[in-house]
Amino acid sequence: MTLAAQTLILERGRNISIEKAHNECQEGKLVVLLIPARTDTTWFHDIILRNNYEVRFHRGRLKFTNAYGKTTNCAPFPTMTVVMRPPIHPQVQRILQTYM
Repeated sequence: MTLAAQTLILERGRNISIEKAHNECQEGKLVVLLIPARTDTTWFHDIILRNNYEVRFHRGRLKFTNAYGKTTNCAPFPTMTVVMRPPIHPQVQRILQTYM
C-alpha cells in the first residue's frame, strides 16, 4: 500500500501516518497529504508546525460524487493539504547563499 493510499492510523493519540510521512520527507521525498484539519492535536503542533511545513486550509467541506456525477455525501470534518518538502542539503544551501 502506498503512503498516499493509507488512512490515518491513530495509536494512543499519536498519528502514525503523519509520523511516517514526516520520516519519508526527511529521507528526501516530497510528501503531499490531504488530511482532516485537526489543529488542536499534538501531531499538528509537534510535526507540522515545528517543521514549518506548508499548510493550506480548504474552505467548506469536501464533497463526494458517485459515478454519475451526483453529490452523495460531504466530509464530516474540515480538511487541509500539507506539503512536506525535503530539507535542502547543507552543501547546496551554502552554494545558494553565495549567489544571493
